[in-house]
Formats: sequence, C-alpha cells, structure tokens
Amino acid sequence: MIVIRTPYWKFKTISIAEWKLVEGVNEVVITAKNSQGEYFYPGVFTITKQKALTYPAQSIKGIRMRMIPISDLQRKTI
Repeated sequence: MIVIRTPYWKFKTISIAEWKLVEGVNEVVITAKNSQGEYFYPGVFTITKQKALTYPAQSIKGIRMRMIPISDLQRKTI
C-alpha cells in the first residue's frame, strides 16, 4: 500500500515514486485531513503500474516521480 501524506492541492494530483509501483494493481491511501479531522479523500484507491507509468514523470531530489491526477484513481470497492 502506498501512503500519500499530502497531495499537490493546486493541481489535485499525487506523486508516486516509480520504485514503489508494483506489477499489477497498486493500492493508494491519501492521509490528508481537514481541520475537523476528516479525510479529504477517504478510502483506498487503486491504479495499475501500467497506467501510472503513462503520466508525466518529474525528478524530485533525484527520484523519478509520476504525477497522477486524483480524479484518475479508482476507488477500491470491498
């Protein structure tokens, strides 16, 4: 499971390091909360490695990151 502490609010995206992506489906949790302690994006989201690698890459402190719009993540169903 990939934990995202804070998304990029301006663009409503998250960044995931390429090395964290596993083959098949990756589970993502966004832990950012509002002032009432509620999650901005509750639940677990999924994205495949194949799809994640189609998004723009950016190097942050020497690590290749994929910038993925939150709206493109799929909410995991139970």
